[in-house]
Amino acid sequence: MNWPRDFIWGTGASSTQSEGAAPSSDWHEWELQGRAPTSDRGNGFGELFDTDFAILASLGLIHHRLSLEWARLEPRQGHYDRQAIDKYREILSSARSHGIHIWVCESRRESWTLNPLSGCVNVKFNPLLAGVA
Repeated sequence: MNWPRDFIWGTGASSTQSEGAAPSSDWHEWELQGRAPTSDRGNGFGELFDTDFAILASLGLIHHRLSLEWARLEPRQGHYDRQAIDKYREILSSARSHGIHIWVCESRRESWTLNPLSGCVNVKFNPLLAGVA
C-alpha cells in the first residue's frame, strides 16, 4: 500500500490504558464494583513516558495522542490537583524534548459530574452540553 507523503503516522492511547483509572473516575468505581477489569497503573506510561517517547522518536513516530484524565486534574469539583497538573506538564515537556507532537484529548469521566443512573455527564456540569441533552 502506498501512503501519501504527507500522511501523519503516530500513536495514541487512553488515559486509563496508559496510567490506570483515576481514583475519582467512574471507571475506578466500576473496577471496585467488579464491573470492569482492574487497570492498576495501566501500561506504565505514567512512569515510562520519557523512554516511550525516545522509542517512538527513534521509529519516526513523531505524533502522539495524549489523553488527559480530567478526574486526575480536577478530582473534586473546583479542586485542582497540582501534582497531576505538574505530571502532565512533565509528560508534555518530555514529548517536546524528543520532537514528539502531542494531540491532546480530554477524557472527562470524573464521577462527580456523572448522572449516577445513566453514567452520562450531567448537563449542569458542562454548559457546552446545554441544549443538546
